[in-house]
Amino acid sequence: MRNRRTARLWSLSLTVFLASACVDITPPTESTSAEDAQPSLFGGLAPDPQRFDGGLDAEFVRIARDVPGFGGVYYDERGTLVMVLAGDAPEISMLSLEAPLERLAIDPRAQPVRVQAAQYSFIELDAMHRNARPVLDINGVVFTDADERANRVRIGVSNPSARAAVESELQRAGVPLEAVIISDAEPIEPMQLTLRDRVRPMGGGLQIWRFVPPSQASICTLGFNVRAPNRPNIQGFVTNSHCTTQQGVVLGTEWNQKQLAFPLETIAVEAHDPPFFQGAPCPEGRNCRYSDAAGAQFSVGVADQGFGLIHRTTAVSQHTAGPLDIDPVNPAWTIISETPFPTLGQTLHKTGRTTGWLAGPVIQTCINTNVAGGGQISLLCQDRVQATPAGGDSGSPVFSRYGESNDVSLVGILWGGSGNTYVLSSMSNLRFENPGPFGWITYPGQSPP
Repeated sequence: MRNRRTARLWSLSLTVFLASACVDITPPTESTSAEDAQPSLFGGLAPDPQRFDGGLDAEFVRIARDVPGFGGVYYDERGTLVMVLAGDAPEISMLSLEAPLERLAIDPRAQPVRVQAAQYSFIELDAMHRNARPVLDINGVVFTDADERANRVRIGVSNPSARAAVESELQRAGVPLEAVIISDAEPIEPMQLTLRDRVRPMGGGLQIWRFVPPSQASICTLGFNVRAPNRPNIQGFVTNSHCTTQQGVVLGTEWNQKQLAFPLETIAVEAHDPPFFQGAPCPEGRNCRYSDAAGAQFSVGVADQGFGLIHRTTAVSQHTAGPLDIDPVNPAWTIISETPFPTLGQTLHKTGRTTGWLAGPVIQTCINTNVAGGGQISLLCQDRVQATPAGGDSGSPVFSRYGESNDVSLVGILWGGSGNTYVLSSMSNLRFENPGPFGWITYPGQSPP
């Protein structure tokens, strides 16, 4: 049965050539003095990447310390909650799991529970997964995952030649090969830069774009609006970092919302984009982050009337693009909670400017994944959903629903995809990497986590 699981946040970019005009257009490049004087919504010191403990894997490890043999939980194809426990005949009281699972927004009393016997506790599985991280620097490796369903470390490779190198590195790292599954995987790429019209109020799921001189626009999706608590005049939104002028650097990217047309209508300016880091836990030779996310602050005079809203289209799809028309009867989802990270098997939804409303199950959690396209970029502890996005969906808000209502829980933002799947950065990762001097909230009445 569907319980009230709260939700948690790969952006798609599509290069669009604008029609030639008979005039030279020079987009605005400097913020007004009034904008410069605004307090910042985002900012603060970059967090220590070695202190990251917000992912689902870290939560599973904490539960396993309290519940010996705990190997994780996930939802099977029938929606049954599956408890993974190490041992020949694992026995455990559901009562002892109520408090730990409450941190995952899961109530084992409210649904059927099935126990799956396993070889490794999640403490053991997580340790082997951590030791396997150096394989990310091998050409052809796509991701690494502590797979709670298979109770194995899973490594995805895009070419056969990578297998031997992976096995050699695992042996060097002391990871037993019998605890590893090496599977074929397509490279995960950031999707090329509509919900495409000028829509008010401005909520999650709408098209945003930046002008790229002399005649191009990079198109993405607005993820969700944010505010500083008790400072309603400080407003902004979150989208993908790779949608900005330069990922990992704040260069004042200016976002427009009106349908690809001039004159430009700037709605927000890039305010925060955390830098990449090197060194542990980042594998040698890689540039790492925990989220593909950047914060923008609304320009002076742009009022955010869509706070806590994600636009809803008329129909849902999974592997084909759905309609982009906003539902006149139910025009928006209402965010009423956040979930820090998704659960394997959980159904998640997203709204994006290219494929509209998609829904599909979570098929991998907290994977470490390389990003195709250069830059030696690895994103740590990301989540993967079985639904087919397209260019321009980058930044799409990802959420779970409360039953059949319009109430949703925010899970994260989509930033890329591979085949019929997309990858997201969860809310726990977004908040870890994008702090603010006042904290920031995503729906009315929220206390910053």
